[in-house]
Amino acid sequence: MLESILTQIDAEIARLQQARTVLLTLDVPVRRKPGRPAKTVSVAAPTPAKPKKG
Repeated sequence: MLESILTQIDAEIARLQQARTVLLTLDVPVRRKPGRPAKTVSVAAPTPAKPKKG
């Protein structure tokens, strides 16, 4: 009885390892999270300082 349970567990582990290998070898692009896109921070080029009149 115990040996048949262990045999079934070993078979299930083998199936899970095969499924894991298949899933890891798939070339699936990473999905982006749902929602609005993140804000992009744009850095403005510094403008040259104008000399003050006076």
